[in-house]
Amino acid sequence: MREAPLPFVSIITVNYNGIFFLKKLFDSINNLNYPRDKFQVIMVDNASKDGSIDFVRKNYPFVEILTLEKNLGFAGGNNAGVKLARGDYIAFINNDCVVEREWLINMLLSLRQKEKEGLKIGGVGSKVYFYFKYIPVRIVMEDLSPQKNESDKENGYYGIIRQLRIKDESIYQDTGNKADDKIDSRNLLKFANNSFKYVNGFFDLQKDLNKNIIRKIKREALIAVPVVETGKDLSLEIEMAFLKPDTNLRILCESEEIFNLQGNDFYGNEEALINKGIYEGNNHKDLNINKNSESKTGISKNDVKKSIGSLLFRKFDLKIPEKKIVHAKDMINSCGSMINKSFYAREIGYESIEENISDEPSEVFAVPGSSFMVKKEVIYETKLFDAKFFTYYEDIDFFWRARLKGWRFFVEPRSIARHFHCGSGQEWSYSFTYHVLRNRLLMIYKCGWPLGFLKNYLSFCTAALINFVYLIISKLKGKSLDKIDIMIRVKIFFEFFILMVCFLGQRINVRRGSIVSDKEIKAWQKNF
Repeated sequence: MREAPLPFVSIITVNYNGIFFLKKLFDSINNLNYPRDKFQVIMVDNASKDGSIDFVRKNYPFVEILTLEKNLGFAGGNNAGVKLARGDYIAFINNDCVVEREWLINMLLSLRQKEKEGLKIGGVGSKVYFYFKYIPVRIVMEDLSPQKNESDKENGYYGIIRQLRIKDESIYQDTGNKADDKIDSRNLLKFANNSFKYVNGFFDLQKDLNKNIIRKIKREALIAVPVVETGKDLSLEIEMAFLKPDTNLRILCESEEIFNLQGNDFYGNEEALINKGIYEGNNHKDLNINKNSESKTGISKNDVKKSIGSLLFRKFDLKIPEKKIVHAKDMINSCGSMINKSFYAREIGYESIEENISDEPSEVFAVPGSSFMVKKEVIYETKLFDAKFFTYYEDIDFFWRARLKGWRFFVEPRSIARHFHCGSGQEWSYSFTYHVLRNRLLMIYKCGWPLGFLKNYLSFCTAALINFVYLIISKLKGKSLDKIDIMIRVKIFFEFFILMVCFLGQRINVRRGSIVSDKEIKAWQKNF
């Protein structure tokens, strides 16, 4: 039987001050294994100020540019782009992604195969890697003191890491007069240094003035180091302090030791005694604080800073040999999204190594919002993103509404995109925190069953009240809190009275138009 001809596809990306990413994205799209006359590329620019529009016009004339007068966010930008889409299939890709040659064709073929199987398939997503490959590095801190605290063997922390970065010489090369290449290398290094994965054995304490997170280290810890360039050694710089001076520090890469140093050698005898006095004076106990969560109150940063300030930090260099770099592996950013019983979303396979992920297409509650394809008829029936969401949870909201209409979604592992992740935004900034907290509640209100919304709403209100009371008490005691979400929660608490009225009509339409039971949606809720 003769195969149907390939259809025309519209590819949409939304850009906001992302000029650094656009060359990599559009170069990869221009290299797709798909007939050039069978797809259009639309860039929706959210009022960028970094020269993105002129750059794309000059270098990528095949890209259709829709210029918006103000930033409408990821949701509003994609909605605007759909109005220009001529294809019956629409592929969405984040501006901070790079796609492989088979990215588009494999999504399309997978979608068509599911149609042949008689499924009401609405869309297919990609397997999304983090942009960089990673090499695992293990830190081992051995307590050499004659008197060992039994509790330290299980729960103790042996050091604090204040900085871990790739040194400039790891990627910098003399490019002559190619100023753009130098800027690109610097930006790549900047993103790499923000892309270390602290897999286990670490505890976040606070951020320094440069927004770097200071972390406590357990006896054994694992870091995934991003590989910027192969074919050469990778030079790293670590700044850290020992909580226990009588400690031997070993750093291993693929079971081979690449660094070894004892605390007394690290500081010198006099400095080691100072740190020993700090430890024996129990100042380190001030560092045993809880991570923030929705139900926990804020933590005063003054005590933490005082404790860290009393420690002696030192920097040292180490190299990961080239022979180890060649074994770097891909790390998963997303193989789709799952939700738990509180309707928090989590990326499937997040930060897992590629070899642990199946190569077979799998059905998911929601496909990766950073890279996916849907039929235009799904958008006609369900509408696309809710512009009020602006960014975050707008994709889960869309796929939930589409599922209620009976549409199903799959991830195709042979369609691959690589993602810088948060290239145009900062995790747990004010905007990030506000939209994540508010939009999750708004999504449940629009799509969920009454008891599910009520339970989550009351939980949110209780947490907001507890945090607000704790803030007042801390202010009266003259303490400051490094926790921006307290006032955000209070704002959302009052704002939601208006939102529930404004979105009541949408909730009624979504619930009345559902042909899928809540029981089927509940079956997708996982425990995490």
